[in-house]
Amino acid sequence: MMEIKDLRDKERGELLKLLKEARLELVRLKMERKTGSLADGSTIHKKQKEIAQTTTVLREKEILAEATVEKEAPLGKLKEEKDAKTKT
Repeated sequence: MMEIKDLRDKERGELLKLLKEARLELVRLKMERKTGSLADGSTIHKKQKEIAQTTTVLREKEILAEATVEKEAPLGKLKEEKDAKTKT
């Protein structure tokens, strides 16, 4: 399992790839548990934690990107966008 600081250093595409692989691995582990061939039951919890951490880092990056865009956009344009969203 990767540490969260290592996850934060990765690019979005790489995080998405890791997330997809972790979810597939979780499905495999759950199938092993059902068939009784899973040796260590804690691996499921560890994999769920890894998925949660990766998802959290992805969301942090999205929020940071949105904040950067809002900071760079002119105030008038942001006000127009907010008004357009509230009307629909």
